[in-house]
Amino acid sequence: MKITYNRDRFFAAIKPIYGKFTQDQVDGLNYLLDAWETHYPNGSLKFLAYCLATAYHETNTTMQPVIEAYWLSEGWRQRNLRYYPFYGRGYVQLTWDYNYEKAQKRLKELFGIEVDLVKSPAKACDPYLAALILYVGCTEGWFTGKKLVDYFAGDKADPINARRIVNGTDEAKKIAGHYHTFVKALLASEEKRESKPLPVETPQTPKVESPKVIVPEEIAQNKEKTDTEPKQASILSLFFKLFGVG
Repeated sequence: MKITYNRDRFFAAIKPIYGKFTQDQVDGLNYLLDAWETHYPNGSLKFLAYCLATAYHETNTTMQPVIEAYWLSEGWRQRNLRYYPFYGRGYVQLTWDYNYEKAQKRLKELFGIEVDLVKSPAKACDPYLAALILYVGCTEGWFTGKKLVDYFAGDKADPINARRIVNGTDEAKKIAGHYHTFVKALLASEEKRESKPLPVETPQTPKVESPKVIVPEEIAQNKEKTDTEPKQASILSLFFKLFGVG
């Protein structure tokens, strides 16, 4: 079973809450949904909804990967952030060198994506990579040790305490509200499709031809000579009998 989300119904469902989205917001949500549908086709709807809510909050509703304190200069970040240049980037503000290194390793192991985030940390703002970092980081507990499954297992749904996955309880209730909005939109747009098996072709029995035997010329001539000798002997024997010779 593969689950996808109808974009028209999805955006129609969130419009009454958030109003009309800008093209950047639409593009960002499409990146997030595309990455989820591709790599988590059977993933939990609640996991996805909380990740979308987190991205909506962490990007200041832009739904575009952002850098920490994006309204300030790079010089300010260099002077004031002790983890520079590994400051917050992406949909979830990936921070610290060890998290960049972990993201680089896991992207390769899980998706076969080779990208050097340690030498080029700015690549963490690539929309597709940022989406995967958000999903894997929240699923595996990169940021605080807390994971999505700790708050959304089975029938359980605790979007307020789920904020601990990323950043304690900061703005927890506000993000929980976004979670409920995205849950409704995802339920309204969910489409389940059966995975069709590939057609199996009936193998055809190959026609086996008798092998052609190539007889060397000398052997062929000897065989022809041998075949004529019995015929000659039979004619002489008949001659002797008829004329009483021998």
